[in-house]
Formats: sequence, C-alpha cells, structure tokens
Amino acid sequence: MATTLKSVGEDFWMQIPSTWNAYLGLLKARGEGGRPKYTYSQGRLTIVSPGAYHERSNRRLSWMLETAFVILGIPFQAYGELTLKQGKPKKKGTEPDSCYYFTNLEKMNFRDKIKMGDDPPPDLAIEIVATNPVEHALLVHAAFGIKEVWVCEDEQLRILTLGDDRQYHVTPSSALLPFIDVAEFTFWMSRTDLPNEFAVRREFMDWLNNDLAKRPR
Repeated sequence: MATTLKSVGEDFWMQIPSTWNAYLGLLKARGEGGRPKYTYSQGRLTIVSPGAYHERSNRRLSWMLETAFVILGIPFQAYGELTLKQGKPKKKGTEPDSCYYFTNLEKMNFRDKIKMGDDPPPDLAIEIVATNPVEHALLVHAAFGIKEVWVCEDEQLRILTLGDDRQYHVTPSSALLPFIDVAEFTFWMSRTDLPNEFAVRREFMDWLNNDLAKRPR
C-alpha cells in the first residue's frame, strides 16, 4: 500500500501503511489531545496536521453549536478532540475535531477516561476537511456507532446520518437536532463580511435569541 500525502497552506495530510501497535506508540509519544491527529483502520494510518483554516473553522462551528445548545436548553457534554479507540476486535481509532453526547449523560458527564467498547460513543462528531479526505475517519465513526457526523469543507456543512446499513448518508437536516437548519448554519460558518470573529459571534447570538430560540420545537 502506497503512501499518499497532500498539503494546502499550513494544512498537511498523509496516509501510510501501519500497524495497530505502531499507532498506539505514536499516540503514547504524542500525548492526549496533541498534534498531529491520527486515524487508524484496516492497516492504514492517516496523519493530519491542522492549519489555520482547519482550526478557525473548528472553533467557530464548535462555539456556534455549544452556544445554541445553551440558549435552546439542550443538555450536552462536550469532549472536543477526544481520542476514540478500541483494540480487539476492532483495532480502530480516530480523533474528531469535536464531539458531543446528548444521551447517556448520567454516565458520560465529566468523565476523565472514555474507552470505546466499554463506553457508549458520542452522538455527534464534527470533522473539518481542509486537505484530508474524511472517508477514513468515517469508517471508524461508523464502526463505533456514532449516529451523526457534521462535515465542514470549504465552509459548507454536510450532515451525515448513520443508516441501518452501517453507512453514512447525506441528509437535509439533523436527526439529533431537527430544529437546526444546516443552510442557516452554513451561512454563519461562511461569514467573512464582518470585521472580526467578535462581530460574527455577537450577530450570531442576536440571531439565536431573536430568531431561532423563538421558533416552535
């Protein structure tokens, strides 16, 4: 299996042949929540070194969602760039850009260690795509049973829902958060007409309070 690599600006992506033990060794050497990000499945290791676009997009989308959850009164637990992995029999691991629990909250609130196979998977994962194809990470998310993945690429959002066939399918709206219109969130993700991030967030909060929060749910 050949090595594949790509770089755009500061974003760098590479996929190489690997073993489960080599992947675990890299995680140990790097430490939890560090850089680069790793995904392992089926003898392939994906390495992603996020750049400015990746980090800016992840911060904005995560903040937008978490602010909406608070304003709309949706209980959640956020775990950010959590390393999700399981050894035998799956031997898979990945690190979403952000992830959230809406169910199993009594068990999962304020946990310091989470292990796939023993603990339930997050309900929602976010993947920011700059250089890296998202398909390798989706294989792992599907194996763990993550119900929904929001993919942001070129500031456009796609919602992928896990079907009965254990594959992700693009859906027009969120099954977990049906009151959130993906087109509206895409609009806020792509806003560069305001002078800075502070101004974007101020206007987003005004929209949440004066529009979205007043809609029937």
